[in-house]
Amino acid sequence: MQWRGDKLQSHITQKGLTQERFADLIGVTRQTLSAWIKGQVPKGVHLIHIWEKLEVEAKEFFDPPSSPLKSFVMHRTYGASKKSDALTKAANELAGSYSGLFDDTDAPVLQVFAPQRTDEAAEKLAFELRKLMGLENSSDPPKLQHVFKLFSELKICVILHAFPEEIKDYAFYIQLHGMRVVFVNTEKARMDMTFALLHEIVHAIRSCGHTEDVTDEQEDKFCDKVAGLVQIPDAYLRNIKIALQKKEKREFMKTLKEFAKLHEHAVLGLAKRMGYKDNLKPYILADATLRKESPKLVTLLESDEPSVYLKKLEDLSPLWFAVIKRHYASVSMSRLAQYLDISHLDARRVVDVLNAL
Repeated sequence: MQWRGDKLQSHITQKGLTQERFADLIGVTRQTLSAWIKGQVPKGVHLIHIWEKLEVEAKEFFDPPSSPLKSFVMHRTYGASKKSDALTKAANELAGSYSGLFDDTDAPVLQVFAPQRTDEAAEKLAFELRKLMGLENSSDPPKLQHVFKLFSELKICVILHAFPEEIKDYAFYIQLHGMRVVFVNTEKARMDMTFALLHEIVHAIRSCGHTEDVTDEQEDKFCDKVAGLVQIPDAYLRNIKIALQKKEKREFMKTLKEFAKLHEHAVLGLAKRMGYKDNLKPYILADATLRKESPKLVTLLESDEPSVYLKKLEDLSPLWFAVIKRHYASVSMSRLAQYLDISHLDARRVVDVLNAL
């Protein structure tokens, strides 16, 4: 539910009180009361004092969300993982546990038009996405930081969380009360993440305002195509082909692995973009080796200092950080720990930092 500070001001006025007088009645400073009126959510004990002094029910200060949690998730499965009712149910349960943090006021404000599923449309959309990342004049693949910047530019909220065992995906997309949200599995290797996240970004873009079925197999293939064009542009392929011309054939795989490791992408994806279709097993095996060497995504957030952790979180997902900052004072410590996927003790330390902001 959404806290309404303007309703607090309205009830104070109806009681014939000034802000300064009401602040004295509940034992806070006028500055604290002013922050509540501007939208900051009061802590539990203060909420009780507010309700008692104004003699109104709690629901008077909150707007209930008007849009339901979407009944579907969109996700790309990998390897032996297959879409199933159990997987979808687990993803919906995970997303549902966060739904109370979002309402219609969080709805996205930036749309990117993505027309029909043609090769020309895929190329045009890929160009627009690289442009939003600031890579329109670069031949390099995007790094994870570029992809997280793209989420922010598109007003897509990213929630970083280790997935339960039932969810084998790298990420999945869902709408929560009008807000486009992508959940990202922090236990997966970073080398796999860029393509997976780009795939979900295309899902998120095309789920808004399109008449085509955006949940079918053809849609997955279209999302894959766009993601591949964004991650491995034609200019990058040309550079690799030039590098391979200078190598003996036995050095081809080593060279491809060097490029893949440097730019954190799969060798198999590179091979497919180069048009290789037969005998893909060596590329799959090469990826398995690189995957073992690649750090997990959670390393992007790891820090012993809560202030550093929060700064990293804000940099990676400013929309999610804003949601946490808005609601942390109104949820229990255990719930905050769950939302941030951290320990109860670390949640307390995080609250101390947030209180000081």
